[in-house]
Amino acid sequence: MPGHFSNETARPLVTTLGELRTTNELLVIDSEEAFVERVVESLGETPANYRRIKRVNWGLEPLSEETAQLELGPNNCAAT
Repeated sequence: MPGHFSNETARPLVTTLGELRTTNELLVIDSEEAFVERVVESLGETPANYRRIKRVNWGLEPLSEETAQLELGPNNCAAT
């Protein structure tokens, strides 16, 4: 299963869901409410260029040389 990992030395290239369930702290949470709470607590601040990127993606702002550079900012994953 592919995914993002903050620790590149611990990143598995291939694994099974069963193995992940034994090693991934989020996958052992047995309550949906507790899982959602944990993910929401780990969310960072919305990136400064997020709203502008959404406007371009929705076609509300034209794509230009300047707006094309917006995607080059930091990759802020939703959940860590």
